[in-house]
Amino acid sequence: MIKTTTILLVLLMMLSLVACGGGQTAPEPTAAATEVPATPEPTPKSLESILISTSWKAVLDYSLTSEREFYFDSDGSGSMIGSEGYGQDFNWSGNEDSFRVKFTSPYTNNTVYYQFSYNRDTNRLVDADNNIILVPKDNFENELTSIKKEISEKAAVLNWSEAHKLYVSNEAQFIQRYAGKYFKWTAVVDSIGSNYCDMSELGLRINSIIVYMSQSELATIKTGDTITVIGWLDRYGSKLNGAFLSK
Repeated sequence: MIKTTTILLVLLMMLSLVACGGGQTAPEPTAAATEVPATPEPTPKSLESILISTSWKAVLDYSLTSEREFYFDSDGSGSMIGSEGYGQDFNWSGNEDSFRVKFTSPYTNNTVYYQFSYNRDTNRLVDADNNIILVPKDNFENELTSIKKEISEKAAVLNWSEAHKLYVSNEAQFIQRYAGKYFKWTAVVDSIGSNYCDMSELGLRINSIIVYMSQSELATIKTGDTITVIGWLDRYGSKLNGAFLSK
């Protein structure tokens, strides 16, 4: 009897343990255990490190007398080298958004400043006042094509007869309306130099404009040709700078 009672008690205890443990489920993994660590965002390079680590080349600068390359050093100095073999040293300084290049000519004792802003979206250095754009040398051809397209889309058609009349009658108004802006102009080539050509409407050599272009494009035209060029007018009303042929 005692043996039977003992067995029954043991069975009852086992059943109660099963009943208590049957409702338990394995613990859910915590969020910390399942989350994948986020990849940290790369620290953007400073303007100084970008300047120093990149070889820069000028696109459609003020005259395009030759192709120019710019090199910046960490001590605030730098050098500009032209494709025709000449060069010039400069000093530079700036912050994270813009910087200034200072050229001092040993021949004229003139100091020239260029104020560049850095466009991180396009990786360009832009001096809006002088229409100078520097791009990485290793991406020069792609940038040249893109920049020409951008300029072509915003260039207005130039009525030079009207613009010249305004220049003669009111130079201040001419500067406000025309100077430093890009225009598309169709005219006749009167003569061709090493880095420019003279052009006039109807080939009459009246109120002609000196058009500064690259030597590679000048080599494709001849006197008497009617061509369309795109460039920006200077404040003196006689030069179209940084010009290129409109396709």
